[in-house]
Amino acid sequence: MAEAHVVITVRAEGALARMAHDIRLEARDGSFELDGDSVRARFPVAGIHVALTSRHGKDEFEPPSAKDAGEIEERLRTVALAGGDEVLVTGSREAIEVIAPHGKQRVSPGKLEVREEDGRTVVRGACTLSLAALGTGEIRLPLGAVRVKDAIDVEFAVTVEKRS
Repeated sequence: MAEAHVVITVRAEGALARMAHDIRLEARDGSFELDGDSVRARFPVAGIHVALTSRHGKDEFEPPSAKDAGEIEERLRTVALAGGDEVLVTGSREAIEVIAPHGKQRVSPGKLEVREEDGRTVVRGACTLSLAALGTGEIRLPLGAVRVKDAIDVEFAVTVEKRS
C-alpha cells in the first residue's frame, strides 16, 4: 500500500501580480510502485485540485471560494495540462523525473529525507520545476499583466508499506 501528499505552489508575477493569487495545488488519487530504491507514480490530471490560495506575496493561505477554485482548475486542465490525462513521476535519491502531457524535466530533489517508520518507508522532499520545461507554455491572463511564474515549488511526502 502507498499513499502520497503532493503540494505544488504556483506564484504569480507581472505588472498586476499584487492583485492576483498565489496557489497551492494538491495532487490526489495517485498510484505508486516501489521498484528497488525508486518510486514510480502516476497522478491523474483530474485529481489535481486547488487546496489553498493567498494574495500574491503573502504566506497566509486559506481555502478559495468554489468559483475561484473551479476557474483555476479549469485553466489547469485546458491550458497547463491540456490534452493529457496524467502526470508521471519517477523519483530516487539522485533525481526526480516528471513527464507532463507536453514535456518532461529531470531535477535533483532538495531536502530529501528517507526514514523507516512502523514498517513503512517514508520519503519527504522538495524540488522546483519549470513550467516551460514541462511544455505548459506561458499561463497568463489577458494582456499578460498577470502570469504564472515559470518556477513552481513542489513538496512531497510518500509513504510505502514494506512488503513481507
